[in-house]
Formats: sequence, C-alpha cells, structure tokens
Amino acid sequence: MRPFLSNFLVPLHVMVEVAGLSISVQQTEVPRDTANETHSQWRVDFTAVGGKQCTLKWNAIRRWKASTVVYEHHYGYERIGGPLTENDLNLHWGRSEVAFQLPS
Repeated sequence: MRPFLSNFLVPLHVMVEVAGLSISVQQTEVPRDTANETHSQWRVDFTAVGGKQCTLKWNAIRRWKASTVVYEHHYGYERIGGPLTENDLNLHWGRSEVAFQLPS
C-alpha cells in the first residue's frame, strides 16, 4: 500500500508545489458483501491558480488474501470539466520578464 500511495501522492505534491494547483483527494468506502473485498469510490479535484477546475472520479475493487492485495480493478472513470492546460498552471516561476541585452 505504501508504494501505491507514494507513486500516487508524490506527483500530486509536485504539481501543488511547482504549478500552484490546489488538489483535494477523497476516498469513500462502499459497503460490500464479502470479507475479502473492499469497494471504494475515489475523487480528485484539481483547481488551477486562475480558478479553473477539473475533477476525476472512479471506483475501485480490491481483493485481499491476508494483508496482501491479490486483485485490483478500477472502473467507472469520469472527468468533470476540461483538462487543465499549461496556461492554467503557474509554470512561469523560472522565467524572467526582463530581456537582457549584451553590450555592443
């Protein structure tokens, strides 16, 4: 579980730090009939510096054997709002607005 969270959360953290995004991650457990399965709903909300939003939603099923995930399936993907583009991100932090000229 730790590698999954690291692979999922580290890129989100970088986008927050570098591009100025606001990100909210929500996971909701869904009641199930069997003891060795977990069902969940996921939602990730991205808000750009200018206020444009994009939401990703999906469902997941996991089957467990003891404390190990032996099967995982994601389904029901949904995107609400358009994709965020480079113009929506704060990527100009390393660029100078001043033009430098060499002396002649």
